[in-house]
Amino acid sequence: MKKSHSKHTANCTVTSHYQLVKDYAYVIDQVIASKHSDQVCRFLEYNDLWLAGYIYLDKAAEYYDATKGVKFSSFAYGCIYN
Repeated sequence: MKKSHSKHTANCTVTSHYQLVKDYAYVIDQVIASKHSDQVCRFLEYNDLWLAGYIYLDKAAEYYDATKGVKFSSFAYGCIYN
């Protein structure tokens, strides 16, 4: 079995991880709009950007530590933007 490298609190579940990703998917659109606002994205390019953003949002949910006092949306925005 693969060892988890999650930074979640001990009582975090897989369901809450995916709920975080689902609830904050709008952050991906914010990053795409701010980072690529000067470019006109075609449909395929937008989908590629969104998929990459989703991957980083998933990573953000994996490594988020609520005890640090940072809102998840701020943490996720930084993870996706970079």
